[in-house]
Amino acid sequence: MTDLSQFQFYLYDSPTDQGLVKTLILSIDGDSGETRIVSKSEDGSSDYIDINPREINIHDKNTNSYCTAYSMRQEYQTEIDRDDFESPKLALRVQHLNNVISRYKEWFIQNNLSIPDPLEFIPDADEITNSSDALWAIADDMRTRKEDDEFSTYMDAYRWAARNMRQNNRPFTAKSLQNAYHKAKSSGIVD
Repeated sequence: MTDLSQFQFYLYDSPTDQGLVKTLILSIDGDSGETRIVSKSEDGSSDYIDINPREINIHDKNTNSYCTAYSMRQEYQTEIDRDDFESPKLALRVQHLNNVISRYKEWFIQNNLSIPDPLEFIPDADEITNSSDALWAIADDMRTRKEDDEFSTYMDAYRWAARNMRQNNRPFTAKSLQNAYHKAKSSGIVD
């Protein structure tokens, strides 16, 4: 399990006029287990600092961090459930991660963006498969795997592909696979 006391979450908020990015940095207090705002100004007037973004994609970085926090929370919750005992330390870790997750959700909502589905971003496999096939072809392959009983629904198959595959080194979503397949079907490309 990841040691949260050694981990910080960067929530990139918005670009500034100077080309920097207003950023919230969150970590866990190793003693109390509470969420700490590392970026808080000394006078307490702001929770954000301006940092040099080095040409980052704010949406992608926040999506990745959100999904990482979600995955970590699942990991800690699984440990609590597996051991079937009340662990104050583990419970504080889950609470911290819930705080982090809620900050990212607020950012997505404030920016009129849909909240990412972590199940589409957390890989199941150790290695990501890269394909040069069109999205409709990937979707068609996944439908075949569903029909061979590897998955219970087509959407489950699409989600697995979104987590574990890339098309020309670019991520895609389960919804984009579904849309590509239906578009290809209506065009007569697939049966």
